[in-house]
Amino acid sequence: MRTCPSCNAVIVAGQAACPACGMELSGDPPQPRGMEGVVRKESQRTAKRVAWTKAGLLAAVAGFLLVPLPIVSPLGWLALLVGILLVGLGRKAFRGKHSLYVEIGVPLYVGALFLFGGLLLGLYFASSFDIFGGNPQYALLRDTTVNSLWLAVPIALATGVAASLLVWAHQRSAGRAVLVLAVVLSVAGALAAAWTVGQVSAMEYEGELTREQYEAFQGTADATRAVASVPGQALFALGYLVAFRRIAAGGAS
Repeated sequence: MRTCPSCNAVIVAGQAACPACGMELSGDPPQPRGMEGVVRKESQRTAKRVAWTKAGLLAAVAGFLLVPLPIVSPLGWLALLVGILLVGLGRKAFRGKHSLYVEIGVPLYVGALFLFGGLLLGLYFASSFDIFGGNPQYALLRDTTVNSLWLAVPIALATGVAASLLVWAHQRSAGRAVLVLAVVLSVAGALAAAWTVGQVSAMEYEGELTREQYEAFQGTADATRAVASVPGQALFALGYLVAFRRIAAGGAS
């Protein structure tokens, strides 16, 4: 099959214009008889996949902007998950590296996201016990909880790389630099948050902090983590908006 020279969407023989960006095509071979229906269906299918991709990118942009906000953060993660899946559904509208990158990025992102959800559930379960009160009975649980915080670092790296792969083929050099910086900031934020929470928890366990001081430090750590994640998430949102505009304008590679 041919591809559009402007947006790289799949072109079926006989189409006079790209179904994705509308660019007029020239030099197309004559359409065989009886192929009108096939061409029309393929054109509609490609247009639908492009629409899925654009909707997914916009949903992801909303998710990136909502994730740092404590109250609506779950909605942000849900929007990201929906957006990622929509981009995956629309991947075949574009040939070349985009489809390959998406096929790698979607399972990587979804897997890391579920691992992150499991980490949060584990931390919630652990926090339901007074594991930082010096009780030897909870020593193993305390150590496991503190150590598990470091899982946030590889999870942040995996989600950042996966998110970048989904739009990598639609970026120029500057856009790719923005995505790389977003990954670095996300990992740095996760690293700082894991270290801060671990240190505060250890201090409380050793009796250097009262329970009230510990809760106050935890609140500060949560606020710091949210603020630290804003730059990375904002850069991801910017990268996805650039990809959306390029696809909508027929300039995606």
